[in-house]
Amino acid sequence: MINPDETHALIVGIETYNADDWENLDGPANDALKFARWLLERGVNSENIHLFVSPLEKNSNLFNEITSVRPQLANKENITSCINSQLIHGNDVAGELLYVFWSGHGIITPDNTMRRLLFGDISDTNYKNLNFFSLQEALKTSNNANGFAKQVFLIDTCAELAYNDHINITKFEKDGSNFGSQSVNERKEQFVLFAAEEYLTANNQIGICSFFSQAVMNELNKLPNACLLPDMVELTRLVEQNLVTEGKQRPVYKRYWNGNEEYIFPTPSPHDFFAYDASWVGRDKLIDELNQKLHNSCRFLLILGLTGIGKTALAERLVIELNDLIQNDWDKKLLRANFDYEEKSTDFASCAGRWLESLGEQLSPAEKNPALLLNRLVSRLKDKPFLVLIDSMERLLTENDDGSWGDFSDEYWEKFFLRLLSTKSCKSKLIVTSQDLPVTLHSKASRYNNFYQRHILYGLEESEQEALFRKQGLNISHESEDRSILLRLGKAYKGHPLVLRVIIGEINGEPFKKNVQAYWNEVNSKIEEVEKNLAEAEAGETERYDEWELHKLTRKVRDEVNKERLQVVFTRLENQVRDAYILICAASVYRIPVQEEGWLMQLAALVSRAEKQVCSKERQEQALEELLNRFLAEESVNHNNKRVLGQHNLVRSVALESHRKLIQDLKGSGEAA
Repeated sequence: MINPDETHALIVGIETYNADDWENLDGPANDALKFARWLLERGVNSENIHLFVSPLEKNSNLFNEITSVRPQLANKENITSCINSQLIHGNDVAGELLYVFWSGHGIITPDNTMRRLLFGDISDTNYKNLNFFSLQEALKTSNNANGFAKQVFLIDTCAELAYNDHINITKFEKDGSNFGSQSVNERKEQFVLFAAEEYLTANNQIGICSFFSQAVMNELNKLPNACLLPDMVELTRLVEQNLVTEGKQRPVYKRYWNGNEEYIFPTPSPHDFFAYDASWVGRDKLIDELNQKLHNSCRFLLILGLTGIGKTALAERLVIELNDLIQNDWDKKLLRANFDYEEKSTDFASCAGRWLESLGEQLSPAEKNPALLLNRLVSRLKDKPFLVLIDSMERLLTENDDGSWGDFSDEYWEKFFLRLLSTKSCKSKLIVTSQDLPVTLHSKASRYNNFYQRHILYGLEESEQEALFRKQGLNISHESEDRSILLRLGKAYKGHPLVLRVIIGEINGEPFKKNVQAYWNEVNSKIEEVEKNLAEAEAGETERYDEWELHKLTRKVRDEVNKERLQVVFTRLENQVRDAYILICAASVYRIPVQEEGWLMQLAALVSRAEKQVCSKERQEQALEELLNRFLAEESVNHNNKRVLGQHNLVRSVALESHRKLIQDLKGSGEAA
């Protein structure tokens, strides 16, 4: 139990800033007050609470509510003096527990991702700020005689990137307050909880307090009166859960709670992840929802969607969330097969054999029979916790007996999935991604609705697009001239993550070097053509075979998105189910979603023209079903509460070009009238 007399706190809440570049805030003063009151109510000596605030005038009277702690102005001189004399260098600097709570503005510098907290007296000529990591290091490495054994940092600030056209970075670093490392003899235990991860903005609830601070205080207030130090990992989990439920940003933490060992949340990803990386943004509410299902009864999660939409990255992100099930044992407890990248055999026996051998099992030639391997693998997975990640299931599928697509070319794959679902208990979790719906498996797996879930993934929302641009170092602030351009690019591609990443890479690289305006001058005609056509559709001109070039916006988009991804999808569709290919080409005439009858009418007309025969209703419906199963047709409900079908802008761009080629081929072969 922590002694209240041995508990100290540095509390900062800054609402007013002297610099024009930093707008005033409404809430940090109240955040600071609530935290100070929480400490006082638990018996912490008022002399151990160092409170610094720069409140808005209308909030100044808040501090009349507590008289035992005298707040000081939150400027550089006052705060740094307190840190040096009361927390680091003083003769009597010692205690069991130190809290550092800071609510206000914060940034990250682009060269070394150094978090900096802004003082209230920052000005347009003096960028007064505190180097947070240097403070953390100084407190962590204070000498043996002094210091605080346990230290908790609650940092409720943004972590936006400082832009060269907004701030003189060199001057910002020069004007910063730094604190040197004291000793390496004894490293204190620290827990740091940030409201925002690198390059993102913390959410604020104007006039009350921030969502982050409110969530933290809600959990602290639930503690027994005698408890000054909760289980911080559990508190973070509850704070995160509440924020995600409300659609707010996830907090992130760093932990130094076992000597020199550092734990970072989310858990660092395994080195062989294909898609999930430090540029990941958004999908917080979805991750929380799927994570809860997988931690409960769900054994088999199938993630579906268009190529490049982020299925693999989401699956890898979920694997990190499930790390507790395998206790960070990535090498032995994560089984993976990526059929999009691997050139290894896709039959079940080959894959199952690789997995079992990776677990140390010796397999004789006789034991590599698929039936024996199935029993052996299922036995391992149901009795011990493993994470199984399979990418690109569509590569395992083949034609059904009725001519449609969606059965497994190797029947043992379907047996494997169904065995895991039907067994009485199973400790392992299976996450699978696919561009195509495995129709037969889905029908059978749906009987086990407690154990089987599927999710269709779509593009990033506008707020998530903003976060992606921001995290990649682009200025998308409301004051930036680049903002409207970046949002127009995001809207044109409906938040397609792969395309946006390619575009961002081009903007950041040579020759543009973050010059968004110059990049726009290269591509604006293609984007404006799409915007013009969609505006015409809204005005009533809903049908036309336009000449979009979203899939060929630039050379890199053409090579990395169109050639490597989209053309593979369309070629596979044409080879496997030609009627579905004809349908997607014919339906590209529609600029906006229309009812199903419109799509089928276009298919019937094109088949009649090419084959000189009637396209049966059954044939039309089967072609449409294929597009829906491959997520190349998007279903929605219009303003008249009618189900309608549309195409993703990127898909339509390719379909329009494919339609032109199809018509040329028909004319060339003499099939067309």
